[in-house]
Amino acid sequence: MTAPVDNLLHQLSLEQTGAFRFRAPPVTDDRNRLFGGQLIGQSLAAASRTTELGLAHSLHAYFLRGGRTQEPIGITVEPLRDGRSYCTRRVSMHQGGEHIFELTASFHIEETGHEHQRAVPTDLPSPDDCQPWAEFIRPAISHFPEGQQKRILAPRAIEFRPIDPIDFATGEPRTTRQRYWIRSNSPLPNDACMNQWVVAYCSDRALLDTNLRPHGTTLWAENITGASLDHAVWFHRQTSLDRWHLYDLQSDWTGGARGLARGYLYDPDGHLVASVCQEGMIRVLDDSLPKSEAR
Repeated sequence: MTAPVDNLLHQLSLEQTGAFRFRAPPVTDDRNRLFGGQLIGQSLAAASRTTELGLAHSLHAYFLRGGRTQEPIGITVEPLRDGRSYCTRRVSMHQGGEHIFELTASFHIEETGHEHQRAVPTDLPSPDDCQPWAEFIRPAISHFPEGQQKRILAPRAIEFRPIDPIDFATGEPRTTRQRYWIRSNSPLPNDACMNQWVVAYCSDRALLDTNLRPHGTTLWAENITGASLDHAVWFHRQTSLDRWHLYDLQSDWTGGARGLARGYLYDPDGHLVASVCQEGMIRVLDDSLPKSEAR
């Protein structure tokens, strides 16, 4: 069986089919819908392979339709601008003749200048004092849909250890903030671009659920459906997620069946390496609307 990290790196290693065209391999697991972070990471990978200017400093994306597993994805990159210190790429993803995802990424050569950053949170438990996701979730697994329990407990390429866990059994409301320790489950390549793609992949995790914490529910609830709508990442420093990083998440607003959340990723030395913002659909279903048809 392929290790989770090896599978993630395989998904990010696209087949090039033309000067600005790529193909992403199908995901062969039991999910019906692709994880949004995969589309973000793959689109950034495609854009990166069409420029030698440097690493991306930002990306902005829209989720147009849910991607399907078991099917390859066609990726087209459009060069929008090539400057001396910045360049911009637009990426479109298609599957089965449908436009499913759109991303714009901007790249920047490394320069020096003034520096400051958002303060890193302090007085946190260490990763060793926080339960691995599978250990944390196993006692409450009966509260999740039976058909998804195996996948929830399956090994992941990136391990998330919750610092501010929600109680799935009681549904007790919590604050609008949650934090995780995150790290890859095995070493990553010594490749700055690949490591940035992995950060992009991880950036989509847990933002939607952060919006639901003060309401005492999660995306796993039978009467809740959700999907990412648009997503932005600003990359500040190079990093590799094969060491523990802090992902600090905050929900700013929910309303109108949508929610807005921010995320801040810090490396082990306390440097802010990426900032994230996402709006997502969060819909409470009535009995007449199946969860699979809610979007």
